[in-house]
Amino acid sequence: MLLREVALALPVSVPGTSVAPMLDHLALQCADVDAATAFYTRVFAACGVREAMRIDTPSGTIVGLSGPDGMPRLWFGPLEDPGHRPVHLALAAPSREAVDEVFAAARATGTEILHEPRL
Repeated sequence: MLLREVALALPVSVPGTSVAPMLDHLALQCADVDAATAFYTRVFAACGVREAMRIDTPSGTIVGLSGPDGMPRLWFGPLEDPGHRPVHLALAAPSREAVDEVFAAARATGTEILHEPRL
């Protein structure tokens, strides 16, 4: 069986194989936050994607999109620098202790730490 046939034979979501519980949110920088918001809410409306939060800051507008659960998981913010677009990916942790362990492990590898865990 070809990989494509296997993929077509599988349900959209296979129980126990999804990374959804691990992913908390994703934040992307974009040149036009309103255009990105309009695009994603229009194209993914059938999936229940909608604007859940809008925050005006001195550096620009930040918008959080949610699915049917209402929890903002996809965030758009203004560019920090047109040549540099960092991505912010947040993973869910089962406890504060797990957050502290991950932070310590990252620090031990010499990873550049942008800030201490906030929650």
